[in-house]
Amino acid sequence: MRRRLENGSERIGLALSGGGFRATLFHLGVIRYLYDSGLLHRVQMITAVSGGSILAAHLAVNWNKYNGDQAAFEAAADELIRFTRIDVRGRIVRRWLCGSLLLFPRIFRWLTFDSLLKKSYSTLYRNATLKDLSGSPSHPEFHILATSLTTGGVCKFTAEGFVHFDWNDQERIIRNSSLPLSIAVAASSAFPPLFPPIAVSRELLNADSRDFDKTQYLTDGGVFDNLGLHELSRIAKQTTGTNWQSLVVSDAGGNFDWTIGNKYALFVPRNVRATDILMDRVSKLVPSAILGKDFPLCHVYIGRELSKAEAPEAQPPEVQRGVRNIRTDLDSFSLAEIRALIKQGYEEARFSLHSCEIGIRLRGNTLAWSIIDDTQKPSRKKLEIEVAKRRRLRLFAVKDPATWCLLLLLLIWVAPFAWIPVHSYLQARVLAAKTLAFENLVTKLGSLKGAVEDKAGNPVSGAKVSVYVGNNASSLSTLTDASGLFLMDWRDILSGESSGVGTIKIVVEKVGYLRSVSEIEPGNPPYVIVLSKYRSP
Repeated sequence: MRRRLENGSERIGLALSGGGFRATLFHLGVIRYLYDSGLLHRVQMITAVSGGSILAAHLAVNWNKYNGDQAAFEAAADELIRFTRIDVRGRIVRRWLCGSLLLFPRIFRWLTFDSLLKKSYSTLYRNATLKDLSGSPSHPEFHILATSLTTGGVCKFTAEGFVHFDWNDQERIIRNSSLPLSIAVAASSAFPPLFPPIAVSRELLNADSRDFDKTQYLTDGGVFDNLGLHELSRIAKQTTGTNWQSLVVSDAGGNFDWTIGNKYALFVPRNVRATDILMDRVSKLVPSAILGKDFPLCHVYIGRELSKAEAPEAQPPEVQRGVRNIRTDLDSFSLAEIRALIKQGYEEARFSLHSCEIGIRLRGNTLAWSIIDDTQKPSRKKLEIEVAKRRRLRLFAVKDPATWCLLLLLLIWVAPFAWIPVHSYLQARVLAAKTLAFENLVTKLGSLKGAVEDKAGNPVSGAKVSVYVGNNASSLSTLTDASGLFLMDWRDILSGESSGVGTIKIVVEKVGYLRSVSEIEPGNPPYVIVLSKYRSP
């Protein structure tokens, strides 16, 4: 007998796995199928992890739109799709780098990774609070899951507040429905290799010390259970008076492939890989531990490759294989990636829920949505999906003002260090020019020649001839020969003069003669200096 939801009292529990924006968009396709098949309004409870929590919180805030007419659904979904295209991770990294270079914003925690992540989510959810997670006859309960690095266990945010577990695995709740929803989603999606843990303190919760005496540091919920299925099963067991038809897990965990040749020498890739191994292992163990024990379990898995016989409207096999390998990141997703992920989620949900005797078949291409209308050629689409596997730094984005701020700050920081070689280069150029000018000058001038004689025209031998350049106190000296002649090289005279030639003075001295001081212009004609004999009074 088929277990379709013919009885309005039968309810569905839904777990949305982690996996960055890959998970967000894949789950959006699953949600669209639930909407088209008339099952969405029967979802009673939703647990969500990491990328799944991004969608879950958006569902909570816009539940009426997602259950309205097709235009309302697509308006709400398009807002979320735009969010996956703005490069959240890249914008955070660029602003964090700006804060690090500015120093002051980093000191006051304005531009830290966690504060920027919370701010991004706050914008998306329009400053919603945990109260928006509340359940009602027309609104499911939402549980945003995180992992406590402090206790090593799961914790969560609900409409009532923050829920954690004590040493005896007893549930403890600190009621505070006014807590920003952005904090819950930031804690659930704080991927450890990139984002620091989110601190949940007594002051944040406005709790008494006896109720919450130690700050807990929360990280990605996928570290404990990347499916969110363990907590969904636990809650379903404790819920009385609810006729659970099935627990549905939307699993965007994807394909865990080998990476031949990668040495993982760098810190971040190594930690990302280690975290992926852990999450993949947990994701495989949890369903096997829960399957068939208490509730029927329907597993909607991104890694399943649907044949045309199973799903006539399924994407080509090569595209399906590409989709399950798309990066788990919060950077900018292209339209090709978005279309492929939503389409895959829709078709996987259509096949899996029908196989589990929950959903209706929905014959033909029922996914009529403008964002899915793909005019790309298959080869081009395949190429983009292949590229989508790789994580990129995205440190620069032309349309992001933080990029230009970062470039300006880098120039300011690098300029003093860059000026050192530039200054050395310019100094060398100046020195080379002066050296060339000096060589040209001394070559032109040749030697300083002259004669010293008395007033009768007789040569004065042994006279000391000193040459002073500019205001230099030192001089170059020589003695006249027997014919009263002297000879000096202009290279020796001008050596060391970096400021130019200036005034040149020739001072001639000899015992019995008056001291002679003459100013000359640089040149090479013979200079005649006449000495007057000294007469005693």
